[in-house]
Amino acid sequence: MKWSWVVALALAPGCTDASGESGGPDSTHLTDSEDTAPPGDSVDTAAPALVCPADMVPLGPADDDPALCIDPYEATVTGDLGDPDQHTGSGDPTTATAASLVGVVPTTLVSFGQAAATCANTPVVDGRPELGQRRLPSAQEWEDAGDGLWGDGGSIWPYGDTWDDEACATPTADGAVTLTETQATGSYPACVSGFGVYDSTGNAWEWTDSGIVMDIADWFDTADATGVDVSQGPGDTLVAAPGAEDALLLRMQGLHQRTPERDADGTLFLPPEGFDDNALGIAFTGYLVLQADGQDLATLPVFFDVPIRETSQEGPATTSDEPVLILWDADGATVPDKRGCAWYTGSEEGCRLDAGSLDHLHDFLGTISFRCVADPYAGTR
Repeated sequence: MKWSWVVALALAPGCTDASGESGGPDSTHLTDSEDTAPPGDSVDTAAPALVCPADMVPLGPADDDPALCIDPYEATVTGDLGDPDQHTGSGDPTTATAASLVGVVPTTLVSFGQAAATCANTPVVDGRPELGQRRLPSAQEWEDAGDGLWGDGGSIWPYGDTWDDEACATPTADGAVTLTETQATGSYPACVSGFGVYDSTGNAWEWTDSGIVMDIADWFDTADATGVDVSQGPGDTLVAAPGAEDALLLRMQGLHQRTPERDADGTLFLPPEGFDDNALGIAFTGYLVLQADGQDLATLPVFFDVPIRETSQEGPATTSDEPVLILWDADGATVPDKRGCAWYTGSEEGCRLDAGSLDHLHDFLGTISFRCVADPYAGTR
C-alpha cells in the first residue's frame, strides 16, 4: 500500500556545542607577547566543523556541514529489549543498545517501542555523555538517507529510478520471492544510496517516526466537523449513524475488508470473513481513519482494538462478530511508520522509498529492524 502524507519531523535530542568566543583584532588590546600569534601565522577564528560519529554517515546538502548522522546499516541489538507489549511504546526499561555493523544479519522481531527505546539508550559517542543519545529517524529523514538527496527529490530506490531485481534483498518487480531468509548487512553492494546508506530497500522492514501523534478527542471533533456521525458507545465501543460507517476506513495488518459494518443498534463491528485466514486467533489492533471517496479527511487516526478472535488447530473457527473498541491507553502516542519492504514481501511499487505503512501499532513484531540517527557535533571524532 502506498501512502502520501505530510510528515512533521521529530525533534532530535539537543546537543549543545561548547566553544569559546574568538574576538577580532579590534575587540581585545593585546599587550603580552604570549597572547599574540607568531609572525607570519594567522589566528583561526572559524567555528569548529560539525562531524558525525565514526560509525555513522553524514546527511545534508553537498559541501555543507552535515545536517544529520545516520547508521549506514540496519541495527544489531545487544542487551535486553524489554517488554514489547505496550501500545504506547513505553514498555519496560530497556538495557539494549544498537550498533551498525556490516556483514551480520540485523536484529528483527523488534517492536516500534523497543526500537525507539534502544536508540534512546545508545550514546551518540561512547564516553562523551554531553553529546546525548541517538533516536529513531523521522520518515522524511529515513527517506532522504535512502534516496541520496537532502530535501525534496532523490531517487525512487537507493540505486536509482529504474527497478533492478538483483540490486537489493527484495522480491522481484512483480512480487515473486527469491530469497529464503534475512541477509547479512551490506550483502548487496549496489543497494546503497548516494550518502552511503545500505539496505534501505529490502532485507528487513524498518521502523520510522511518522510525526503523527494520537489524539482521540481531536479525531472525534474532526469527525463531527466533517459530518461523520460517530461516537463512543458502551464499553468503549464505537456507534455510528446509518451510513456513517462508509466514511470510516480500517487500517490493520491481516485485514482484507477495510470498512467496518454497523449493527442494528449502530455498534461498529468486524465480521470474521474480513480477515486473512492465517490471521485469525490474534488479538488485533489497528487504526480507524476518516475518509471520503477513498481519501483520508484527517491524518489523526484513532486506535481501535478487536480483542478476541479464536481459531482451532484445523483452521479458523466460526466466531461471532467482534465490536470495534477504542484503545484509550494509546492516546498521545506517536504513530509508527514502517518503511522499505523486506526480502519476502513487496514489489516494485511497494518497495519505493516514499512508500510507508501505518498498519502496525507499537508492539507489532515481525521482520522489522531499524537504524538510529543523531545530531552532528562540533569538533573531531
